[in-house]
Amino acid sequence: MVGLSLGMGGSICYEGSLAGNVIRTTKAVNLDQDFATGKISFRPLGEFQEGNYDELHPALPLRPFPDYRGFALPKEIMDRLSAELRACAAYFGENDATEIEGGQRDKAKRLACSSPPGSLGKEAICPNFDHWYVKAVGNNCAGEVGDLYERNASALNQPATDDNIEKWAALETSYFEEQGGCTALLGRALSQAERIKRMKESRDQSNKRRKTANRRSSGR
Repeated sequence: MVGLSLGMGGSICYEGSLAGNVIRTTKAVNLDQDFATGKISFRPLGEFQEGNYDELHPALPLRPFPDYRGFALPKEIMDRLSAELRACAAYFGENDATEIEGGQRDKAKRLACSSPPGSLGKEAICPNFDHWYVKAVGNNCAGEVGDLYERNASALNQPATDDNIEKWAALETSYFEEQGGCTALLGRALSQAERIKRMKESRDQSNKRRKTANRRSSGR
């Protein structure tokens, strides 16, 4: 697995494995990001650092990916960390360093957002592609999620009921649990319960906007 360790000196990009609630690292480098240009670069750890990153203790057990809610960080910072995590995965050769245009994430978004009004895809899933945790996945860390959406396109076209939302959350959660690399790391950042909550919120907000628009158009 790959991840980031955040400290006063900046970000450490590491490769390692989970052992209980501890991450045992095999490789670690400094990750620097130019705030003006967004360019990310890497440099070796200094001698004084090397003994400090053999083991890491995540602030959230079993979830080394920086968590927006758990760390209470502004969204702008989380967007930066998401870019850093993708670059970290690319550095260790888990994914190509260049973002793939028209890749699997884009395919999944297109299928969900082109579903008919009132559908699971359109109302409950499509709005979530603008949230930080979905953007973090990118195309490089999306695995074959676009193919998953394509195989289940008929489900995306079903009404956005609680039952259909819960079934989709179970499907997507199961998919990410079977993945490896940064696809697993990012995909597992959301639990099944959190997926259900987010999709229901998106559907309810969409319904509210539609009702408001209808009242305005009817002059009430």
